[in-house]
Amino acid sequence: MKRSLLVVAIGAALLFGLQLMADQNASAFTNVPWALSLAMLGVILAILGGVAYRLMLGAAAVKFVLIALMVIIANGMTEIVISSDQAYPRLTLWLIIPYVIACWVGAAIGIALAKLRGMRTGKDSVSH
Repeated sequence: MKRSLLVVAIGAALLFGLQLMADQNASAFTNVPWALSLAMLGVILAILGGVAYRLMLGAAAVKFVLIALMVIIANGMTEIVISSDQAYPRLTLWLIIPYVIACWVGAAIGIALAKLRGMRTGKDSVSH
């Protein structure tokens, strides 16, 4: 469980750092189409969820709860430190829902890839 909690802490710190960096460098995103930036965020979150899932130990349900906890911690810290735009109060907290879903999609893709790899090698590589 210690390893899984360490993964949660590191993942939350990475996601918080990404959000802090994006807020500090918001002008870098002014010429980026919204669809592209949204797609990039989805891919980053999916990768984060997939990697976190593979690094955690324990049952799948516990891993999915811990992945959600990782996003809750990161976005909670972001709301406290940066705060949301005054026009959209507590938006960062509402974004927990799609962020968790994107991370879970990444974890599901990781599970599927591990099963596929296990089928090719004849081993069950889903459990860690």
